[in-house]
Amino acid sequence: MSFPMMTQARRRLAAFGAGLLFVALATWEITVCHRSLYWGDVMLYFLPAVECLRRELLSGRLALWNPYVLCGQPFIGNPQNSVLYPTTALLSVFSGAAFLGVNAVVHVAVAWAGTYRYSRWLKTSRSAAVLCASTFAGSAAFLGRLQFPTMVQAMAWMPWIVLLSSRLGRTPDAVRFLSLAGVLALSICSGHAQVTYLSLLVASAVVLAAPRAPRATVAATIAAIVRAYGWWLAALVGGIVLSAGYWLPVADVVRLSARPELPLLKADRFTVDWTHLAALVWPGFAGNARSGDYWASGNMWEPAVFVGFVPLALALAGAWTVRRSGAARLHTGIAIASLWLAGGVWGGLYWLAYYALPGMAAFHDPARFGITASLGLAVLAALGLDQARLPRWMPRPLLAAAGVATLLPWTARLTPTVAPSELAYRPRILALGSAERFYTPFRQDVWDRYVSYREYGPESGRYVHELTDTVLPNIGMRYGLAETGGYEPVPIKWAIQLEALMRDAALRQSASFTHLARITNTRYVLLPVGSWIRHPDLAHVSGLPSVAHVSWGPRSSVRLVSHVRVIPDTERAMDALSRASSERDWAIVSAPVDLGDHASEQGGNGIATPALRWRNDQSLIIDLGIVSLGSVAITPITYMPGWKARVDGRPTSTVRADGAFLAAVAPAGGHMLSLEYQPDSFRLGMYITVASCGLLAFATGVAAHRRLARRARQVH
Repeated sequence: MSFPMMTQARRRLAAFGAGLLFVALATWEITVCHRSLYWGDVMLYFLPAVECLRRELLSGRLALWNPYVLCGQPFIGNPQNSVLYPTTALLSVFSGAAFLGVNAVVHVAVAWAGTYRYSRWLKTSRSAAVLCASTFAGSAAFLGRLQFPTMVQAMAWMPWIVLLSSRLGRTPDAVRFLSLAGVLALSICSGHAQVTYLSLLVASAVVLAAPRAPRATVAATIAAIVRAYGWWLAALVGGIVLSAGYWLPVADVVRLSARPELPLLKADRFTVDWTHLAALVWPGFAGNARSGDYWASGNMWEPAVFVGFVPLALALAGAWTVRRSGAARLHTGIAIASLWLAGGVWGGLYWLAYYALPGMAAFHDPARFGITASLGLAVLAALGLDQARLPRWMPRPLLAAAGVATLLPWTARLTPTVAPSELAYRPRILALGSAERFYTPFRQDVWDRYVSYREYGPESGRYVHELTDTVLPNIGMRYGLAETGGYEPVPIKWAIQLEALMRDAALRQSASFTHLARITNTRYVLLPVGSWIRHPDLAHVSGLPSVAHVSWGPRSSVRLVSHVRVIPDTERAMDALSRASSERDWAIVSAPVDLGDHASEQGGNGIATPALRWRNDQSLIIDLGIVSLGSVAITPITYMPGWKARVDGRPTSTVRADGAFLAAVAPAGGHMLSLEYQPDSFRLGMYITVASCGLLAFATGVAAHRRLARRARQVH
């Protein structure tokens, strides 16, 4: 940046001030107007999740299990719950809604700083670096995703990964290796694997394109590339090891999830077509969902690629220098390839990448390549600014400011906000208590009514209150309300099968619905006012016309049976469950269990009604009375390996019962059953993470000391 009569320190201070001003303007509704994010994924998923996480943190525990959706799901293994991410500690200070706002501001700043440093690493001027950072962190691809916190967290580390990969590829050393490993671990723990994957794709191209010796032989060049990739892959392994506490439990969940690799046409969900490309030069071409007139395909934020008029013009100028600039060639290639891939199957390149690139088939939405395209265009804009021949009345800092001025008025208003007080509203269903679950077979209908791709709806308290009263999906988590349904991006497969079975029984008004409601501890059903469902065991609750009470008697939702049938296949078990009656005295288990010498082929062991009591979100106690026969205690909780069971203080085995439920063996004479979720994968992962973090800190200190000593010797 050209600042006449300024010292180097003042120039840096001016750039720092420009960054602070940019962050304040880009998030002005949060930082200046003190409003809160609420729309879409924030209110329906992330706000309930962070409120649940906050309750556990304030109680001195990490959230390992989520008992509030789909009869219970792992919290620590959920790939989009960044439990171990550093900013999660802020939940001990801020409320959930305030945390999401602060977290967004922090990561806009992290993205700006990383892109600025990367641009400076490419030898651009300070003005150009400020423009580059502002273009990426202020792009529609970035700010349009503020409603998706984990994606924003991962996007913020993308320029840092690219920067450190470029530095390591050019001159490998221990400090750069350790720095990259640490940043990769942060990106992995941020909670969005797809964005981390995109970052690695760009970083691998940057390592390949790192400058080599100008007159090196082919053999020397190949050796340098192999050496650079060796260091880079070692750093990637280091990042994976550092983040083991995050991904080992995730691997457990993914293995048992209902979300395998996606078929090509399902992966090709949100794409960038010509209507979205037109937004590069006309951001309002397809309308704006915030103003209620969006008409293009898909939603508005996934295919958003607008980077500003001036930055786009400068990016084209930067691309014009490809013959004499290696950085221009690299980032022109990144921008073009990313936009091509974002087109999805119709572009052809995504079809090839889907089958050729390892890991590509695990993710959907090719439009997310718009993120890497925005980074490429931002760097090209910086290169174009430095190459531009400008008149005296248009200094480069002024043109950079003009670039930001053409960008933020559009992108800073992409995500709706609301007054924080509106999010304090509590749903009316709380009057019924929270001891038992609720369910609705019309979740998607309610979702479609309140959440539309075409328009975001009024930014008002009334909208927030009405959506809160639906408590769907996942909203009940904020208030300790559990539901039999709900939403998880990577759910346990038998929980999804059970929910589908229950929805089908409700819509068919089948007699099996009452039995399913009892074994899932579902006491209330939420139905639209005037619903056509008329089940004999449903009675509407006075004062709450959309709530029906399920009459399944006073019996406990915990069942004790001494007669079991082993059916390992989940589909067969679910089929048997759909035909079962409430009077059934046997259970289906997924593996043989030892019920002791007193196992009986006859049901009815004369046990008092078991009482279930949660101690916290991941631990519960069941009073079995006095067990006269070896039995299986079946809970209304989704089975997941990692639950530890004890009867009167002695370990006992757990098993999956009736296709989906957590069950424990209760030997004869048993009295008190305790269950606690303690996945071994998390424990092992945390040992690895803590040990590797200590090793990283020690190695970084040694490497930094050696570097300082080497510099001191050079001075003398």
